[in-house]
Order: sequence, then C-alpha cells, then structure tokens
Amino acid sequence: MGNICRTASHNQPPLYETCDNDIELVMRSTKLLHHIIDQHYQQDENAPLGVRVGLMEKIIYTQRCEDLSKEFLSNVRELISLRDNLVSDPNCNTIPDRQKFIESYNSVEKEIRKEIRVNDCVVM
Repeated sequence: MGNICRTASHNQPPLYETCDNDIELVMRSTKLLHHIIDQHYQQDENAPLGVRVGLMEKIIYTQRCEDLSKEFLSNVRELISLRDNLVSDPNCNTIPDRQKFIESYNSVEKEIRKEIRVNDCVVM
C-alpha cells in the first residue's frame, strides 16, 4: 500500500497499519490531502487555501489546473462523503469497508502527487 497518514518518522509504518480508530484514519487522510494541495498552490494567489476552505473546493480548483481522472474525482467524493458521515452521523462510527477506503485513498494521493508534483510531506 501507499503511505497513507504518515507518522512523524518515515521509518514508522503507515498509520493504517497501526491505527484501529477509523475516525482518526479518515480525518488524518483527508487532512493530508488538504496539506498536499495547500503546499502546491501556496504561491497561487487565486487558490482556495487554508483551514477554512473545504477539501472539495480545493479539489475542484485543482481539477481546473491539472489533468485529474474521473476515477480520482469519484474516489475523492466518496472519501469526503465518508468523512462527513463519520463526523456528523451519530450512528456511523466505522468505515464500512476499511480496505476499500485505504485503496481509494492511496489511489487519490498517488494521482494528486503525480499531477501536482509535490514532494513527500509529513502530517503529524
């Protein structure tokens, strides 16, 4: 698998291998996507950046600037929907299919890193 939710040291295993908490896994994963986009577009004065801007807004902006696949957009929408359900729905406390989530996330991260060509980053 990819490097979903890196920990402070690149020598440590990916968080999905050590974290049993689905909510943390989803939140840290989407947080990393925010960070990747913010880092890439930090010099673009028109880019929607920062903690007050939603991930989908950042993805839509990225789509206008880069060549992202339809599969990428579908996976991102699914990730955001799952994150929103975990945060908002009191009856949703786990990822329905953890392996599918990990695969979707890794696909999204790989494509966005390829298209916007950012260096590896660490989210703590």
